[in-house]
Order: sequence, then structure tokens, then C-alpha cells
Amino acid sequence: MAVLNNNDSEIMQGIELMRPIFGYPKYQFNPQAIIKAVNYLHHLGYEKSLQALQSYCEMIEEMEQEMENYFALQMEKERENQIGQEMESNFRPDTENEMEDEMEDEMGDEMKDEMEDEDENLKIIWRLQNEQNNAMMTARLLFVRRDGEVVLPPLRIGKPMMMKIPENPEIFPLFPLHIHRGIPLFLVMGYIVLGEPQPPSNYIEWCARECQLRAKPLIPDSHPLAAVEEFLKSAPCQGLYPDYGFNESLQSQVLCAVSNIYPVSKEYRDELLASNPGEDIWSLHQKAFAQLNAVWNPITNEYEIN
Repeated sequence: MAVLNNNDSEIMQGIELMRPIFGYPKYQFNPQAIIKAVNYLHHLGYEKSLQALQSYCEMIEEMEQEMENYFALQMEKERENQIGQEMESNFRPDTENEMEDEMEDEMGDEMKDEMEDEDENLKIIWRLQNEQNNAMMTARLLFVRRDGEVVLPPLRIGKPMMMKIPENPEIFPLFPLHIHRGIPLFLVMGYIVLGEPQPPSNYIEWCARECQLRAKPLIPDSHPLAAVEEFLKSAPCQGLYPDYGFNESLQSQVLCAVSNIYPVSKEYRDELLASNPGEDIWSLHQKAFAQLNAVWNPITNEYEIN
């Protein structure tokens, strides 16, 4: 693995561009962020882009160690608290009412603390998993196999939740990603982790052995909302997620990709619905965005209004 050189601004910039691809909460995917990261690394060339990914993996491994240390310290504190509570129980008042009041207060405080700790612990775990996904998904789009095979090896990161994956891997050769009209989409709504997940460094090492840079940078379609609607109606999409919000997930992703010129707030959403009774919000978004005559700027790697 490469050692991160803090003086190498290009590698540092590549890492910083990868970090927002998946946001909190878990699996909040940003197509524009991954396009920016992939195209920037593509511009750096094979060797330097590989160094950036390897350095990012080292950073992730350090985060994993910090997380393990954090949880180990938490467990030690819990053991100490438990011992302290057992010692205190020997000095509690004998009056029944006083004991009940104390127990209720303690149980309430403990439950509140446990819920806050659990919420914070989940955030820590999810953020680490997002960092891992950032590295692997970037590599999945940046590199292609030298042998010409389009299907990439499956990632060992868990079982997709409530999803019927096509038996033919050529339908989605980059799974869990798919590129439609140049727009990267993340097809998975969530994972059930079974066993130890594949570390990002393992996949990056495979890419270093077996892959080369994609021929061209990613250039998404000028009509991204219409392109996603086309993909959702295509045969490969049918039955992937029966009645489980798959359409809304991809619609949300593409709105995220155009948010620099078409920011969607709750107020704007309500305004659209109020001024167009009887129409669904996605149709209204498509019409409103089409009026912008957006084009993709390959220099800034963003949509802009024409």
C-alpha cells in the first residue's frame, strides 16, 4: 500500500472528492459526487489515481482501528458502571417508596443514555461503511478489466435487502452500480451484513492487478431526470424491488445530482404541488427541470443552466 504524502495536493484532493459520495444516513448516494471523483482521478492517470485510492484505504483502516478502540473503551466504561451500581445497591434506603423512586429514576436515565449511545454508535458504524463504499464504488467506475470482460467480480459486502438480483450478471455488470446515459446509479437500498465484509483495500489491490483506467471520463446525459425515468421503465428494473420505494430512491439520487442548479426544498416541493393540483411531484420536477435547458460542463463536472 502507498504511504500518504500530505504534500501531494492532487492525491489529497482526490480523497476529499471521494468522501461525499455516500452521505449520512446510510446509502444516501450522490451521483454528481462520484462523477467528480472519478473524472478527477481519471485526469490524474492510472498510477496517481491508484495511489489516491490506496491512501484512502489506509485512512479508512485507521478509522476502523479508532472505531474498535472507541467501542472497547465504551465496553470498559459499561463494566465499571455496572460494578459501581452493584456496590451502590448495598447502601440504598430500606424504605420501599424511596427504593421505587430511585429505581424509576435510574431506569429512565439509563434508557435515555443507552438510546443516545446506540444512536451515536450507529452513526459511527454507518459513516465508516460510507467511507468504505466511497472507495470501492469509485474504483468500480474508474477502472475496467484489461481482459475486456465487462462484468466485474461481485463485492463481498453483504446481501442486498429485499432485492431480486437478475441471474445474468451482464444485466448489471457493475452491480451494485449501474450507468444509464452516463449517470451512475446505486441500485441497493440496504445490505444485510453476513460475516466479515470485504475490505476496500482488497478490491483496490484486485484493480491494480487486473484493471486499467476507463477509456473516457463520465459524461452524463443533459436530461438526467428523464433518463432515470426511462431506466425505471426498462425491463431490467422490473421486479427488482416490489413495492419498496426503489423508484423514489433513484429519483432522489438524480435530484441530488442536479442540486447545484435545481435545489429541492420542502417549501419548493409544497409550492409545486399547490400550483399543480392532481399531478405527482416527480412529474412536476421533470417539467420544471426541463425548462432550465441544463447541460453538463465537463470542466466543472457539474450541470449548468444553458
